[in-house]
Amino acid sequence: MAQTGKVFVSGIQDISVFLPIIGSEQCERHVGDALEGGYLYAAATPLSMFGSLGIVKGSVAVLCASVSPRLAQMYADAGFNLVGSAAAMIAKIPTGKAEKVEVHNGKAEIPYIARGHMLDLLKKHHIEKFSNLSLEFNYTRWNAYLVLTTVSLSILGFAPYIPTTLNDRQSFKKPPAWVYPLLRIAGSVICVITVQFLIQARMRRILEDTLKELSITLTMLHFILLLGIAATGVGYVGCFTVVQSSSMRDTYIWLGLEIWLSIVRMILWGLNPPSDENTGITLKI
Repeated sequence: MAQTGKVFVSGIQDISVFLPIIGSEQCERHVGDALEGGYLYAAATPLSMFGSLGIVKGSVAVLCASVSPRLAQMYADAGFNLVGSAAAMIAKIPTGKAEKVEVHNGKAEIPYIARGHMLDLLKKHHIEKFSNLSLEFNYTRWNAYLVLTTVSLSILGFAPYIPTTLNDRQSFKKPPAWVYPLLRIAGSVICVITVQFLIQARMRRILEDTLKELSITLTMLHFILLLGIAATGVGYVGCFTVVQSSSMRDTYIWLGLEIWLSIVRMILWGLNPPSDENTGITLKI
């Protein structure tokens, strides 16, 4: 029986590199959905290590789409899509599928999806005088709840590594067992929060394309997001070494808690309270 347990644990340790793929698609979508579906969607994604790849993938997509119109167009033409209803708004339509072309500074450009939807909405309601319109962006309350909820839930993500950390034998040849899990959690939190800020800033600039002062803000957010992606990636890979060097007991605890956290995350997503969906965007006529 003991031998069977060792074989089972060894198998878990060997395939631990593949386990985080579970939930990746959902995490990627919910990170891009938060502005429409609610901040709880994004806040719960770092809760478990399972799905970390989705956070990284979604963050890279938003980063590429928000750096510049040229890069956003190249990203779309390369066949990549931004997953999530809100993230998709800052994307561009592939050149071969674009029905509308606008001229900016003497150059023909395909409009962003958000701008196209905005123009279609105005046309639907027969609004021709744009000078009578005003957009109000007040994300402060929503962003505060996003940050608090994300940080609070992410703390639970360290639970599976507590036994391994307590039993870790310090060695100068490798970092302590707690380093990589904390790096993954911190990186994921940075990614989740910064992606929302980037989508907000980019969407505001698209809808009010005269706001040049947002350039500095966007550059800072891009740099912070890069740090978050790097931290998540390094922590994600490092967590494998922690699991693979754990004892049989600690590996069982790790797997059980990660599965439990994944279930808790799905329950939070399923609850979908309406109170977290008020993003503070108002269109006045």
